[in-house]
Amino acid sequence: MQVTRLDIEGLMVLEPHVFADERGAFFESFNLARFREATGIDVDFVQDNHSISHKNVLRGVHYQAAPHAQGKLVRVVRGAAWDVAVDLRAGSPTCGKWAAVELTATNRKQFWIPQGFAHGFLALEDGTEILYKTTAYWHGASERTIRWDDPAIGVIWPTSEAPVVSAKDAAAGVPLMSAFGLNKLNTARSLTRRQCVPSANATVAPPISSDTKTRAPGTPAEGSADFKCDFNTSTRSG
Repeated sequence: MQVTRLDIEGLMVLEPHVFADERGAFFESFNLARFREATGIDVDFVQDNHSISHKNVLRGVHYQAAPHAQGKLVRVVRGAAWDVAVDLRAGSPTCGKWAAVELTATNRKQFWIPQGFAHGFLALEDGTEILYKTTAYWHGASERTIRWDDPAIGVIWPTSEAPVVSAKDAAAGVPLMSAFGLNKLNTARSLTRRQCVPSANATVAPPISSDTKTRAPGTPAEGSADFKCDFNTSTRSG
């Protein structure tokens, strides 16, 4: 298993060793002992989720508040998805920054997103199927939603059309500043965006503007906003 650590601490991309021959291919999609050895993370997964989406469907950006926060190990088994994580960890130097990885059935990459991050994805193909393991059970009362198009975060989604978002996400999603009660704290100062330093396996997303909301899919991307946030307090998603 190959592990690539992204510039935002805690985020990792895992690539399994694939055995291929004239018959087809075989690989271990998950092995707990190997996962712990490769990542240094001692976690237990308690739930597997399977999501099926049409092209241009956007789900997110979601998380569960403590004490029901979830770590997620995400992969695509059919189609392709632009998978996004937003750092919401209090005290983190990258709080408010985001990273994205293109997951496909052919590249077989997996995205590890620890607790303290919000998660969302955009389906890039019809019939895209995403499987993800979680470290905590789904808990409806702890579910939260951040707006997918929040300009304070500036996630750049690789689509030229308005994405298809659920009525629940559209109604419940709130701007990050409002979700964390920062609208009053930041009234007197404007938020500025800073670019993070790229690694060999990550591409920095440019600052988003009012007329730029798309990005071509490819290698991992990251972006940021300059503000404080707190993962433990927020507004419910519904």
